[in-house]
Amino acid sequence: RVRRPGDGKIRWLRDTDFPITDANGEITMVGGIGEDVTEARRSQERLASSEERLRTAINVGKLGLWDWDAQTGKVYWSAEHYRLLGYQPGEVKPSRKVWAQRVHLHDRATAQRLVREASATHTEYNHEYRVVHPNGTVRWVQDRGRFASDKHGKPIRMVGAMVDTTERRESE
Repeated sequence: RVRRPGDGKIRWLRDTDFPITDANGEITMVGGIGEDVTEARRSQERLASSEERLRTAINVGKLGLWDWDAQTGKVYWSAEHYRLLGYQPGEVKPSRKVWAQRVHLHDRATAQRLVREASATHTEYNHEYRVVHPNGTVRWVQDRGRFASDKHGKPIRMVGAMVDTTERRESE
């Protein structure tokens, strides 16, 4: 990091130096290439700040995030998503099957049908349903997701978020 003498502005530089030797292998000079990387550095700082705000919002909102690769079947769940389904983070390998096993028996067919419909119609998946934890506790969750499709309209990925709505449901 340097401060420019003319205007006093801070700039970030990346400097790559290398020795230049004579015929005997003795270093006689040092060459170098300097590059102003200020904009790249600022972009990294903005991205880190944005990621921190998002992480904080997710934690405060107790959002369970999920990401499903529709081509490979691989699923990612955030730690909160595991908890919303009654699992400890990392307890099971995330999958649609493992998710469906926690959806209340009376809500399961509708939840699965709505996922299929969202995939087929390229619309948002938005459904409130019950999940049953291993100890028998029943919780309500609001689950939303959206498919991304390839250029031919084939779903390739679905990303979404889930939040517990039990208190609201019980008060209603």
